[in-house]
Amino acid sequence: MILEIATWINNATAYKLGTTLQCGFRPESAPDRCVALLPRVPGQADFYLRDRIDFRLQVLTRATSYELAYDDAWAIHTLINGACAIDLPVVRSGFAFHLATAETVNGPASIGMDDRGRHEYTANYLLRIQNK
Repeated sequence: MILEIATWINNATAYKLGTTLQCGFRPESAPDRCVALLPRVPGQADFYLRDRIDFRLQVLTRATSYELAYDDAWAIHTLINGACAIDLPVVRSGFAFHLATAETVNGPASIGMDDRGRHEYTANYLLRIQNK
C-alpha cells in the first residue's frame, strides 16, 4: 500500500521515486533535499469492514535550508490534507486501493537539523483506504 501512495505522490508532484521521493525508508544515499514516506504504527483494520484500513503515514522532508524543507513539507501537505475519493495507481497485480479520505494528525513541523546540518520537517496523516 505504501508503494501505491508513493506512486500517487510521484505522479502528482515534482518529487520522483528513488531520487527526491523515498518510499518506506530513507537510505543513506538519498539526496540532501528529499521527501521520505514512512508507514507508522500498523494500520488499524475494522473487523466489520474488512475491505478498509486506517493507514498511518509520516512524511519526513529534508533540505539544506530551512525554507526548502518547509516548502517541501507544505507541498506534500497540500496534496494529502483533505484528499478524498482517489483511486490510487495500481502498481502490483491484484492490488487496487481507493483513498476514501486523508486526515492530518500533525501538520508540518520542524524537528531541527540532522547530524549534517540539514533541516527536517515532519507531518503525520491518517489515510482511510479501501480495497477496490
